[in-house]
Amino acid sequence: MDETAKQAQRALLQQLYEQGVLTAAQYQAQLAALEESPPAAAEPANHTTASGEAADWPAALPLLPPLQPEAQVTDEAAAEALRDPPRRVWRVVPVRERVTAPAWVVGQLVHGALERWCFPDAGAGGPFYRWAEAEARSCGITDADELANAIQRAARMLIRFQVTPLYAELAEATRRIHEVPYSLPGEQGVMDALFESAAGWTLVEFKTDHVRDAAHLERLRAEYAPQVARYLAAAEQLLGARPRAV
Repeated sequence: MDETAKQAQRALLQQLYEQGVLTAAQYQAQLAALEESPPAAAEPANHTTASGEAADWPAALPLLPPLQPEAQVTDEAAAEALRDPPRRVWRVVPVRERVTAPAWVVGQLVHGALERWCFPDAGAGGPFYRWAEAEARSCGITDADELANAIQRAARMLIRFQVTPLYAELAEATRRIHEVPYSLPGEQGVMDALFESAAGWTLVEFKTDHVRDAAHLERLRAEYAPQVARYLAAAEQLLGARPRAV
């Protein structure tokens, strides 16, 4: 692991320790393991002079680093955070008779509300609706009908979520952390949520896809399985224990 990757890992471990995710012992153990990981050693070069005699050359020459940056696996949330300029709805005046807000805007409202643990409980004038309107407008939506459609669809998803067992588990969790960033060698991303209960840690990855039927659900599960597997591996390395995934 190079020094840049180590610095990123140190910062992330410090953040998790300060948030109470890692105990002092876990933090010290993972920090020690990180510091003990040696860089890859270069094999000694075997050079000869023009006369055939062995030359006493250094094992590695001081070459400039490559101009091509190392490829990294970046999930959608991390890529969205790095997007410049941020994604916006450039067509702010819809031309359809039946106005429907873009699905990504609805998804952003749902994820933002879950991160803030803010739900449409207090009616149309409550905190959720005021925040959701401002958030949708920040995405570039100005048409009143399109704005209402985005907020109503997000509110419906959140209300349905509130009657699920997972919502009860999250609400009663001893610790709950949303939008958890991680940076590992060759990979970076953001996990939607981690929460701790008497049963241990649980990784939550929220999705807002419209599911048409059982076959479509299975295709979506297969599509998202590699992403969840990466999150589980990252969470296990950060927590020192493998969480369950939902």
